Amino acid sequence: MKSKFVIGSLFMLILSFWQLQAQRNNCILLKNNWQLQNSELVKASGSEISSEKFKTKNWFNTSVPTTVLNALVKNAVYKDIFFSTNLDKIDKEQFRKPWWFRTQFELAPNQLNEVVKLEFDGIIYRANIWLNGKLVADSNKIFGAFRRFDVDITEAVNKKGTNILAVEIIPPRPGDFNVGFV
Repeated sequence: MKSKFVIGSLFMLILSFWQLQAQRNNCILLKNNWQLQNSELVKASGSEISSEKFKTKNWFNTSVPTTVLNALVKNAVYKDIFFSTNLDKIDKEQFRKPWWFRTQFELAPNQLNEVVKLEFDGIIYRANIWLNGKLVADSNKIFGAFRRFDVDITEAVNKKGTNILAVEIIPPRPGDFNVGFV
């Protein structure tokens, strides 16, 4: 009886691992190949920014996770920010405005008939999320500090071609619970 329990438990453990591995193999990690720009310099809507026709000329290349400041430092906009008073010299006003992140991706053949979700592991503070010209989640739903979000994009995703994802990150307002609140 004990050996049946052990074998059954081992089988369930292997099955669970196999299912977890299958889920991981079916993911597209959108870590690299992002572009970033201050919303004040972008004279286009989310619908336009998330279209193939939109050009990201003069946008900054980045990867995620990142902060806007980190991306600007990596793009040499600011240098040696921890030396002397360099950090104090950075214009803080630019971080009180929304910033756009943009990337593109394609589905693999084994993903064409699957439910497709975007998983965000921490957005600070609000976001409007656009895919292929469509608003798929707005800042009334996507808000908070370091919260995780799943957005079902099955209806908006281009199953056979390039998908353009644009995320407008909106900073917290006074009174919002965020990282620096306490």
